[in-house]
Amino acid sequence: MRHPTSEALLIAMLGGMTLVVSAAQPAAEASTARAGFYGLSAPPASFYRVIRLGDEQRWINVTQNETVRIERGDRAFNWTFSTWSTNSFDLARIAPAGFVPPDTIQVYLQPDPRYEN
Repeated sequence: MRHPTSEALLIAMLGGMTLVVSAAQPAAEASTARAGFYGLSAPPASFYRVIRLGDEQRWINVTQNETVRIERGDRAFNWTFSTWSTNSFDLARIAPAGFVPPDTIQVYLQPDPRYEN
């Protein structure tokens, strides 16, 4: 009988842990899992500033690694823009369903000043 190598055991353990973490993820966060490329949802009480969207709003400016609360009418969500991969994207990619129509509000990311030369 052949015994698995320690590398094979490690890979199997990591794969199992990924399944456990995925299964434990709340449904609300699971719906924004595709948005991980743009950062991640932040807890309700953790934000640095509030961005209130007006009816004519076409863009917002944020800094990479900044956590903000984005409000529109009586709805809101918190987001940490922990991404290095893009300069701008459509807010609908990270907002809860129905928060904003697609292609209406652009998010512009400024570099985190802590990491500039």
